[in-house]
Order: sequence, then structure tokens, then C-alpha cells
Amino acid sequence: MVQNWVKILILTSLDIMFEGSSSDNLTKVIMEVLTISEGLPRDQIAQKFICFGVDGVNVFWSIKNGVRKQTHNTYALNSIGVHCMAHCTNLAIQTLSRLPLVVWIESLLQCLYFYFAHSFN
Repeated sequence: MVQNWVKILILTSLDIMFEGSSSDNLTKVIMEVLTISEGLPRDQIAQKFICFGVDGVNVFWSIKNGVRKQTHNTYALNSIGVHCMAHCTNLAIQTLSRLPLVVWIESLLQCLYFYFAHSFN
């Protein structure tokens, strides 16, 4: 969200999920959090909802009916979707960890860590 030209991060937790984790329900919960807890009228959401960042779960990124698509089409036409960078980095590291050179480097770094971690005790 943007408030007075400053980006405001809003995080929601899963403890407010009552009716399941379908994309329709998740979209409803997100909009309720924005309208109730942040006190935003629905007409201001389109102006202030600028970015939607999540990992690559299908319920969020489905092309036809994901949460990202629903929020974009119904509430905030100018918003953009951003994949979670920590999740993308983790996937890249998992892919690279299969290469023999990377396995060797990880093993070398692990050995160095254990050597220096135990040498000061």
C-alpha cells in the first residue's frame, strides 16, 4: 500500500482463514484486512494497492482465477505481482546444489566452517 507517497507493508496471517484456502476466500480475506484493519474505503484500494508479493503457489498465481488475478481485475487494475525473492532464491539454490562443482564448494565451505568453529573452544 502507499500512504502519503510512502510504501506501507501489510502482512496477514493464516489464523484469520475461516472458510478454507481457496482463491476466492483468500481474496476476500485480503480485501477485508485492507478495508477493516487499515480503514480503507474500497474506492481507495485501487489507488493504494500497488504490489502483491507472494511465492509461486498456484492458488495465488493461477492465470485464470488466482488471488493475484482476482485482486488485479476486481480491485486494483494498476497493481503488479511480484514473486517472493526469498522463495525464488531458494529454488535457484536447490537447482544449483545438484551440480558437482557446487556440491564440492559446499562441502569445502562446510569443512572450513567446522574447522574454525571448533578450533576456538
